[in-house]
Amino acid sequence: MIKSFMRMPLWGKVLCIINVILLIIMINQNIHFKREYKQLEVINSELNNTIAEQIVTIENLKTELEEVQAEKKKQTITNMGQFKISAYCACKKCCGKWAGGNTASGTKPTAGRTIAVDTKVIPFGTKVIIDGHTYIAEDTGGAIKGNKIDIYFDSHQEALNWGIKYKDVSIIR
Repeated sequence: MIKSFMRMPLWGKVLCIINVILLIIMINQNIHFKREYKQLEVINSELNNTIAEQIVTIENLKTELEEVQAEKKKQTITNMGQFKISAYCACKKCCGKWAGGNTASGTKPTAGRTIAVDTKVIPFGTKVIIDGHTYIAEDTGGAIKGNKIDIYFDSHQEALNWGIKYKDVSIIR
């Protein structure tokens, strides 16, 4: 092969060298493309795994939503009529000797959740809707008898700002 190369005219040698260079370039590009292809395969595999995980998450959320919707269908909302709604906080003025303590049901009073009720009318743990907000009956009070509810606030000023209102009350059973 070397002998035939040596006998070639100059233009033939140049063409051979150009062909060899082109072949080397094509081999290098092929190797480069193979590396890129493998990287793309890895990325594609990771994307497929991510999509599969998201599909599982969506299916789980769908199942949870269906369970919540089924539970809500089981719950009934009962209108209890109009109640006198006052407010209180955990201070000594509002709670006397029980100031700063837990509620009568043993929970820590929480603004936006805790209300005091007459447990003969509304039992502890009942979800109570006032003005579209859901509270939980967790406390009682000496003045809370019959159709009266006390909403818990974090500060005495907030409780004073609430004042006394008459509102329709519903419960979730």
